[in-house]
Amino acid sequence: MLKTVAQSSLTGALVYQGTWDASANSPTLTSSVGTKGYYYVVSVAGTTNLNGITDWQIGDWAVFNGTVWQKVDNSEAVTSVNGQTGAVVLGVANIAGAVPNTVNVLAGGLLSGGGALTGNVTISLSNVPVANVTGGVANTRTINVAGLLSGGGNLASNVTITLNSVPVANVTGAVPNTVNVLTSGLLSGGGALTGNVTITLNNVPSANVTGLGTMATQNANAVAITGGNVAANLTVLNATNANATYQTSSLPLVPAGYIQIQLANATVVKVPYYAA
Repeated sequence: MLKTVAQSSLTGALVYQGTWDASANSPTLTSSVGTKGYYYVVSVAGTTNLNGITDWQIGDWAVFNGTVWQKVDNSEAVTSVNGQTGAVVLGVANIAGAVPNTVNVLAGGLLSGGGALTGNVTISLSNVPVANVTGGVANTRTINVAGLLSGGGNLASNVTITLNSVPVANVTGAVPNTVNVLTSGLLSGGGALTGNVTITLNNVPSANVTGLGTMATQNANAVAITGGNVAANLTVLNATNANATYQTSSLPLVPAGYIQIQLANATVVKVPYYAA
């Protein structure tokens, strides 16, 4: 608390000049102009600029130090604590939500630690038995394998189960590669089923085709040619010595047409025919 005196002639004395409206600057105060020791108490908050100071709240003092105006900030002073003034002593009951340090944090079950709230309290959760973990499996359990599987073991860590080669007998419909595809008769090829197997049917003798006769046994009377050209590969013996004879002299000498035949030696001959 600053003490004021009435004698303005004393060096450093503060002389109260009354209240000041910092919003309307009434009475009018001017930066760097005044009497040393004179001061005003702000009655109306405002932003009047006095030597760069613009934050004036009710209760602040504007004091001229002989060169510039200064502010004694009284607006942030604490007037009471929880409704109490003077030498204030607060108990836990005076503070909303406060917990007395006679209260203890207790730990139970799988938890440990805790204690009185005189400081930070630590609660620990150490190892959790598998029985307390929903769906947990004890690491004393073992995965056993049999048959074609190998691996397995205790569930203390990851467990690997392996399926290696599967015998062909265990695969439905599979054929062992020791089986051979055999061929006979007109077929050739075949072999072991270690890969693709090729079976080949080459030329088929006419004797193996049902209903097919040979040209040597065909009866010429059974063949009827109704038109068009017929190409035939024939072997004619002594063709160069053949003579044409006629049974009667009454037949016309001009044939009705010719049948063209290419002989086996590539010679082309024309055989005449006559109308009946």
